[in-house]
Amino acid sequence: IGLGASILPLCDLVWANEKAWFQTPYMTFGQSPDGCATLTFPRIMGEASANELLNGGRKLTAREASAKGLVSQVFLTSTFTQE
Repeated sequence: IGLGASILPLCDLVWANEKAWFQTPYMTFGQSPDGCATLTFPRIMGEASANELLNGGRKLTAREASAKGLVSQVFLTSTFTQE
């Protein structure tokens, strides 16, 4: 969580297991977002969704992250390694 999710937009390709989830609980810990998230998140998913994640600490499922453009593709748990 946090930095691991924040740097996803800096990657060329992001694959996720269907059970994966992503969260940036910076405000919960009194920290400011890192990993360029304040710049990349709004560009990828829009201001409202970026604020939900960065300021609200909302947890996204892999499918939600894919729909918002944070994840390239989601694979089934049973076939993730083979894919």
